[in-house]
Amino acid sequence: MHAIYRNVVFDNVSRPASPQDIAHLEAALGARLPRDVVDFLLAVGGGDCAFSTNVTLVDGSTRRIALREWHGVEGPTTFEDALDFTCKTFGVPREVLPIANSNWHDFVFLDLTEQGDGRVVAFVMGHPAWTGWNTESEFVMVANSLTDLLDQLSLDDETVEMLQEELGNGDEEDQRIERILDVGRPEWRTA
Repeated sequence: MHAIYRNVVFDNVSRPASPQDIAHLEAALGARLPRDVVDFLLAVGGGDCAFSTNVTLVDGSTRRIALREWHGVEGPTTFEDALDFTCKTFGVPREVLPIANSNWHDFVFLDLTEQGDGRVVAFVMGHPAWTGWNTESEFVMVANSLTDLLDQLSLDDETVEMLQEELGNGDEEDQRIERILDVGRPEWRTA
């Protein structure tokens, strides 16, 4: 099953949240979810995603992070599992809700603290120096809201190329890939 939300394709979506799920999550967080987050969870509920975004690191350089897994109330990684992991691993307060990750490498959070006011922040993992990427792990601001984050997601050239190479592996898989490309890069068929 898939969902398309704000021109982003989510595959293998889990059950969308119910109003009771939202109330339970807010109680666990000790914070209210912004309306755009509630609307997203009521429609999508988590899943897989091929879209990514650029983040600006503390040193001014940019890095592309893929948001492959979006958490939900059910599914492979629930909000509860992600909250427990990130609280223990990174020491983030419970009001900082992990919403997506890049294969458990980079994490994206909604900062629901009083100071955060629903902004989206990312924990970008440091890498060995030989990669040429940032060597220090850091938290950086990504967007003012979940809506802003969703609106800045796109398919990067490398992902488009990889998806095009996977075409021809079967009707159902081809339909999934074509759906992602049609939404994320509508001109791909004529390029």
